[in-house]
Amino acid sequence: MQLNYVTDSDQGKVEGELEVIMPLYHAIKTCSPADADLLWELILEKYELGVANTNSWVVNMNAAINLWNIQQPTCANTIKSAFNV
Repeated sequence: MQLNYVTDSDQGKVEGELEVIMPLYHAIKTCSPADADLLWELILEKYELGVANTNSWVVNMNAAINLWNIQQPTCANTIKSAFNV
């Protein structure tokens, strides 16, 4: 599944479809529902995707989305491998 990249206007969105407001989390949840929250937390920490200034969040999130788009993980193990977590 190819993910769309984020822009400055995407940071902090809380309303809308999950695949639009949080594409990486949505992809993780789709591929590995049982492990999604743990994987998301590991990726958030490693790639500094928490709330920060808008510019760094966009850059870091797009770097993580790019990894997803290149690796195309399909389950918890391939997500762990793709993100080295």
